[in-house]
Amino acid sequence: MTEAEIADLIRTHGLWLLFVLTLVEGPLATVAAAALAAAGLFDLAAVFAVAFAGDIVGDMALYGLGRALPGLQRPQGTGRLATLAQRANDLHDAMRRRAWQVLVLGKLTHVMGFAVLLAAGMARVPFGLFLAVTVLATLPKLAALTAFGYGIGRAVEGHLLIGLALIALVVGGAVILRRRRPE
Repeated sequence: MTEAEIADLIRTHGLWLLFVLTLVEGPLATVAAAALAAAGLFDLAAVFAVAFAGDIVGDMALYGLGRALPGLQRPQGTGRLATLAQRANDLHDAMRRRAWQVLVLGKLTHVMGFAVLLAAGMARVPFGLFLAVTVLATLPKLAALTAFGYGIGRAVEGHLLIGLALIALVVGGAVILRRRRPE
């Protein structure tokens, strides 16, 4: 496959792939897509819009999953499982008291996002509040990631950039497959 064919494939299907990847690993996908936008393979505004949509849809899915899960019970006994259950309950309680603060923290610190979004659903945070805070916290985060990726794309030549994008896609695909693999 030639470089021109790869570039055409990215132009044709890349934004759909970006949407799917942002559901699983948004920051990496956003940076890679913004770098490709700097090389002229995507429109930067389209990258931002698709990454935003994927991020919000993913957040709503986690919130919905949290709403569908049964409420946490106070842990019984001792040990690692009881400690983990206690931590989950602490997050659940914090979510009920300070939902908007916990949501912003979860959105801006990617590591905590999964647990915070689930806890928001489990705590029955009103959906309007959840959505408003999530949107407002996502906008500056995505703007920074997009600017960073665009800067990388401007600094790197086209051949190398396509290679890096392909590596990012392979790594993203591996992450998706690893998460789906039964343990």
